[in-house]
Amino acid sequence: MQSAIKVRVVCPGCGPQVLPAAELRCELEADGGKGLCELRCPVCSATLLVRAQAAAVEVMRDGGAGHMTGSVPFELLEPHTGPPLSWDDLLDFKLALDDSRPFISNTDDI
Repeated sequence: MQSAIKVRVVCPGCGPQVLPAAELRCELEADGGKGLCELRCPVCSATLLVRAQAAAVEVMRDGGAGHMTGSVPFELLEPHTGPPLSWDDLLDFKLALDDSRPFISNTDDI
């Protein structure tokens, strides 16, 4: 019997999509407060990672969602503060790594 639970997700490229819970893979954080669900967009096949509350993950699992395998990227659930990296930040970092001088140096006299 196919799951009656349907999930509405929004693909950044295709817009809103509805798919059965059985097509999701969900996992809870160790503390059990938040979860992450992985799915594939039925239109463009993009892999989507969606945040979910613990109760929603349990409902998805009851509806047939599987478990995520491998390393689960729970760092996506962490709050991010500060401005995003710019291209200039990234290029400065690359130049600093390519420089022959030490990346981190101690200027204090020993």
